[in-house]
Amino acid sequence: MDLSYFNARVKGFRGRLLRPEDYSALLTAESMEVYVDRLRATPYAVDIDASWTGDLSYGLVAAALRRNLARTFKLLWKTAPEEARPYLAPFLARWDAHNIKAIIRGIAMGVSREELDDMVIPAGTIGRAGLATLVHAKSVGDVVAYLETWSSPYGRALRRGYGTYEAKHTLIEMEVNLDVSVYSTAREALAGGDVNSRVVADDLKFRIDGANVTTLLKTVGEGFSAEGLASLYIAGGSISPEYFARLGGLGKRVEIIHDLVENLGGGIRKVVEEADPDDVAAIEEKIVEVAEARLARVAITEPFSIAPAGSYIYMKVREIKNLRAIARGIAFSMPADVLGDLMRYPRLS
Repeated sequence: MDLSYFNARVKGFRGRLLRPEDYSALLTAESMEVYVDRLRATPYAVDIDASWTGDLSYGLVAAALRRNLARTFKLLWKTAPEEARPYLAPFLARWDAHNIKAIIRGIAMGVSREELDDMVIPAGTIGRAGLATLVHAKSVGDVVAYLETWSSPYGRALRRGYGTYEAKHTLIEMEVNLDVSVYSTAREALAGGDVNSRVVADDLKFRIDGANVTTLLKTVGEGFSAEGLASLYIAGGSISPEYFARLGGLGKRVEIIHDLVENLGGGIRKVVEEADPDDVAAIEEKIVEVAEARLARVAITEPFSIAPAGSYIYMKVREIKNLRAIARGIAFSMPADVLGDLMRYPRLS
């Protein structure tokens, strides 16, 4: 499969990403009006204008960023040759899991719909209209029902864990079943032994390890039996079912992390070796950061593979997160140096 033309287009997409030095003017904007004005000097101008409602607020920026991301990834998909799309799909589909998890967690915790709307990343297969419907669902059960009505495989996956949520008010089984559904979409891209299959498989293996680690940390103290915990294991990563079971029997998050540092190498060790055992959300974000860095390196060593496109997807989402964070910081009058410390710049080199 010749991806030379597609990767040339991907290089063009990358060229529109903001660089660390481009953030300086945005970080020092003293008001939302100035921030929006400076953002108009970037490739986001068309999306700001299309989202304009006459109100210079965080909502305007958030809407423009959502529109830009959805529009960009739609164009990326359209640009990809038909035979490349099975390899590209897994990099986009995982944002479906991110979004659905954010929505059901938020609804379960009573988060406002405005906050939920700000958590989603319109980068997966569920479009902006679909995400808006899920964000405004009245309950977790309604989210499941909507997805089932749309004949989405995610609906079936969530339904399998919904009984446990109703009985114990824990989302862990729904989230694991969702991960399994998303990872299964990558299987069709792994049939061959070509370089693109290897790129997708390596990224998938790391993400499965990350999902198993976060499952172990989330289930500590939740009263899961050995059999119940085993049912949450996702095959396909570096962590064997036997090692997963042993870690699950340790009983304390700090012990699980210490054992992982001692016995598991590679990217997951980088995730957990400095992790706060009680901040699972930060560990989940770190998994994304390390996955991004790993794929950026592969994009350099395998420039004619699907890796540059997969890496670009991570970079673009990272940029959107940065721009959202700056806008929120300005809305709450956060100092520029504090905002600067929150930035995680895409690896463009």
